[in-house]
Amino acid sequence: MKPSLQTIGLILALLTVCGLLVACGETSVPPSEPPVFAITEDFVITRPTRGTDAELESARAVRDALSALGLTVRVSEDFYTDEAEIPQNEILIGATNREASQTVTEGLAENEYAIRVHGSEEDGYKIVIAAKGDRAISEVVEYFIATYLTSAAQNSFSASLQYNGKFEFPCAGVTVSDHNISIGDYTIVYAKEGVTSPVDPNYQTFIQTAKYKDTAEALANLIEDASGVRPKVVPGTETVAEDSPKILFGKTDYSEDDAYYTKVFDEVGTYTAELTADGTIVLAGDNACAAYAAGEALVDALCTAKTRLTELNVSATKDLIKVACIGDSITHGTTSDDESAYNYPVYLQRMLGYDYYVEKYGAPGFSLTSTDTFSYMSYSAMYKGSQDAKPDVVIIMLGTNDCNPFDDYKDWSNPSRATAFQKSATTMIDAYKRANRNVQIYLMTPPTVPQNADWASNVKNYAVPLITEVAEAKGCNLIDIYSWSLKNTSVFAGDGLHPKNETYEDLAEAVYDGLKDTIRKP
Repeated sequence: MKPSLQTIGLILALLTVCGLLVACGETSVPPSEPPVFAITEDFVITRPTRGTDAELESARAVRDALSALGLTVRVSEDFYTDEAEIPQNEILIGATNREASQTVTEGLAENEYAIRVHGSEEDGYKIVIAAKGDRAISEVVEYFIATYLTSAAQNSFSASLQYNGKFEFPCAGVTVSDHNISIGDYTIVYAKEGVTSPVDPNYQTFIQTAKYKDTAEALANLIEDASGVRPKVVPGTETVAEDSPKILFGKTDYSEDDAYYTKVFDEVGTYTAELTADGTIVLAGDNACAAYAAGEALVDALCTAKTRLTELNVSATKDLIKVACIGDSITHGTTSDDESAYNYPVYLQRMLGYDYYVEKYGAPGFSLTSTDTFSYMSYSAMYKGSQDAKPDVVIIMLGTNDCNPFDDYKDWSNPSRATAFQKSATTMIDAYKRANRNVQIYLMTPPTVPQNADWASNVKNYAVPLITEVAEAKGCNLIDIYSWSLKNTSVFAGDGLHPKNETYEDLAEAVYDGLKDTIRKP
């Protein structure tokens, strides 16, 4: 006999009730939370092989932030010949060739940015920091560091992290003067670079101050970041149309800025920023970094004005940290096509930023040892000149010429030479301490000389250990350029002694790495 439909319905109802009762008796399981992880030293910061300046700076900034947390995480390019070599855990910054970066970047509009986490503990994590545009990548990296890489943030990440934002120009559309000039229509005209001093006729030496070209370009970047438009940048030697609005950056040949230089800027960092009646903007200062500070005052005024800037009259002094780079031809930039443009102090200035004022005191052919024919301490234009500047930070890289095997009188087999070398180093350190009792001194071991075995041997066996001893005895910071140079001999491949052109940047990077964690901060 078949059950009736009414019976079947009753059975189903009972089964449902039973099921509900069974279910009610079970403990409910909440959905699992995404895992939380921290960046460790197994991670690698990966940037594009041909990254923009903003991407390169961003990678360095993340590395430095992790270093402040006690983590040593290296920066690497995104190119690998073998995919098996790709790190399991990465912080991907900018438009890298990794699929995770490309996927995130493709979904962004201009000036938008994002942070994403891909992967798992088993397969490795990819922290993707992507953006469309340099301003956006700089802003998102600042956010990333402030939010996750401070002592308070505790370096903690969710595996499901997703963050989006957009860079907004703080003073977009602001015009200047009663003429309503767009800041992007201005031309920044910068002063001549540096100051030439009287020198030994055999060693024409250029004292390289912070370059006006570099700081003028940096100001144009700052204006573009704030307004979305970029002024043209030209040297003072280039003719600018008479009716073109100008930003006079440093002392130029234009009469409009003459009045600002009739007074002497008697303090490092003193500057003036002024808007004249005809719309000319004058940024005057005692050096290029001071003029840049005047430029910062201009940008602040633009952003405060909101719509139109009609008044600008600022005179102030920025407390710049003065850095003196003491050395020989390697500091000077010898073998470069332009020794004033290609030298490690110029690159170091860019890396430190314009709160620092880096000056170059490089004397080709000169030694540390006071008894040598060409002793640095006998070269008053450099030695006394650098002391008169009363630097806050002194970086000394001497010793290469002391080890020159072609000079017979530099006989290291005679113990008196080592004594004279150490005594000279001590005398020099004491002199800079007298010039500024709060000075911070860095001694750098000289690099190897890869194409001359005798020279390299003298550097290794005498200069390096003696400089190391003096640094310890005098309480100076030591930057071990020698050890770095053994792994980077290609930097000196030109003549076997000096870097050349852009390879001076590699040397500057090594110097920067040696002092970035300990140098006095503004």
